[in-house]
Amino acid sequence: MSRNRGFGVIGGGGGGGGGGATRNGMDFVFRPGGAAGGNVYTSDVTLSAAVAAAYGARRVFVDTSMGVAIWESTMDFKTEQGPVEVLGTDSVVATTALEIATGANIRGVSRWTDLDITVTSTTVQDVAVFSTCLSATNADVMNALGRGTLTESTADRLSRLADAAGVPAAWRDITTESVAEVDQLAYAGQSALAAMQQVERGEQGRLFVSADGLLTFAYRWAAYTAASAITLSDDGAGQGYSGTIQIRQSDQDMLNDITVSNATTSVQYIDTTAVTADGPYADAIDTNLSTSEQMESMAFGLVNERKTQTTRMEPILLGYPSDWPTVLALELNQKMTVEHTPMGVGSQASYSVIISQIAWSITGASGWRCTLAGAPLPAVSYWILDVSTLGTDTTPGY
Repeated sequence: MSRNRGFGVIGGGGGGGGGGATRNGMDFVFRPGGAAGGNVYTSDVTLSAAVAAAYGARRVFVDTSMGVAIWESTMDFKTEQGPVEVLGTDSVVATTALEIATGANIRGVSRWTDLDITVTSTTVQDVAVFSTCLSATNADVMNALGRGTLTESTADRLSRLADAAGVPAAWRDITTESVAEVDQLAYAGQSALAAMQQVERGEQGRLFVSADGLLTFAYRWAAYTAASAITLSDDGAGQGYSGTIQIRQSDQDMLNDITVSNATTSVQYIDTTAVTADGPYADAIDTNLSTSEQMESMAFGLVNERKTQTTRMEPILLGYPSDWPTVLALELNQKMTVEHTPMGVGSQASYSVIISQIAWSITGASGWRCTLAGAPLPAVSYWILDVSTLGTDTTPGY
């Protein structure tokens, strides 16, 4: 059964096609191997010129009844003069074959219909075919992608990178509460891991593989706002620990001079009072954050929380766990509370840290040993939307 396309052939004559003959409205027929004339064209060059000379909505019908349809030249259909639809002319159930060969440079097609397009060109970089016309927003996004930029959340970017790396969705646990937005989308020879770590730096979150084997991305405040996952105690109130406990107040994590950069600019924040008091502690953080405002906020926030000495917990040996379900469920980036009574007398001190290391040593059926280490939590109290209470926490989160 043939489909009625509503077009006809007008006029006749030789040559490459057209020859100034009257067109059937805005319909053009590309019929390789046929006779050129009227609105029938046998050359992609003359077809392109004729369509580009017309204004308004135009239709190009590809008719392969007399030859193979190949486009291999520069063809600018001038989409600014009106939409151009390229259609096949075969039956309802079949499609018309159109080959895009080396030398083709096609611009201005708004819609492709009922065509089986084969690209044999060795010079075409990207080909995209859409089932509907692009909106202005769609066009803006595609333009940004072509320039290597796309503004999106860090969570969406992690998902995009995981897709590119072939990580199945079932193997991921990516936050839905990301804080930062990124834009630069140029891999520049990066590995997928390096690109993900750059996103991690922009979020100031945590990227790791969970105990279940999932690629996990936690947002900036995940550990800060969470309840303690385990309490280690020397008085029997929590999970016991053995051996020497080492709680250090040190300058290992101090920063009072931070430069945050992206692909085009950098922002530096220095706490001159802290530098005068303790000397310079500087660092630089490479990100793909989308705005300088985010970079300024990050630089200020990191200096604000790390300009003084921080509490770091050296690895603690739990020995044989008394609470197996709790210990086995521990993950990196969870909050851990350590309670310690100096010399076994006096007031008990309590410290909160982020779990930065979980190590198991297994020797025989009963030789299970777990060691935990803790990294510093922010040394300030942040006010966080939907978490903090007005009037109690006065430092805005960055």
